[in-house]
Amino acid sequence: MKNLLLPFLFLMATIISLPTQAQEQPNEPTAQTETEAIKMLNGTWEWKQTRFASRGVQPTVKTPESTGRKITVTFKPDNIASVFENGKLVTTFQYSITRPMNEYLMISFKGNEGQSVREYLEEGPLTVSANTLHIAGGYNDAGSNITFKKLQPAKTTKKAKKKKKK
Repeated sequence: MKNLLLPFLFLMATIISLPTQAQEQPNEPTAQTETEAIKMLNGTWEWKQTRFASRGVQPTVKTPESTGRKITVTFKPDNIASVFENGKLVTTFQYSITRPMNEYLMISFKGNEGQSVREYLEEGPLTVSANTLHIAGGYNDAGSNITFKKLQPAKTTKKAKKKKKK
């Protein structure tokens, strides 16, 4: 009996000491209204991944590392989204947040004629929190889900002026 008790206690202690998924990635509150979403969107977001899924086909994942493209999007309060690729401005879009039939938040983009939104962004159901932006761009059993992480504003530091001794 002692031979079984010791391994059992060791196993239980190991399980109890492991951090839970909820502790590692706490659920952040997400925007529930158009106003909250626009407020949370303001700022610059860094593209983390795009996952394309289609029924019956293995999903494909694109990341900045796999594509060699660092894409950031800056959302402004005047409903303008500026898209940067590798640090250079490539396009701007007007965006709108809606909540059709009071179900879920949707984001849509409007560019100039001939401008392709899908090269950089997706339109569809939106989940936004203080640090994560997710757009589910699926249509007819196929689509790309895109994820961004919010970049924190760069802190400016003032150089301390040294007093000259006389």
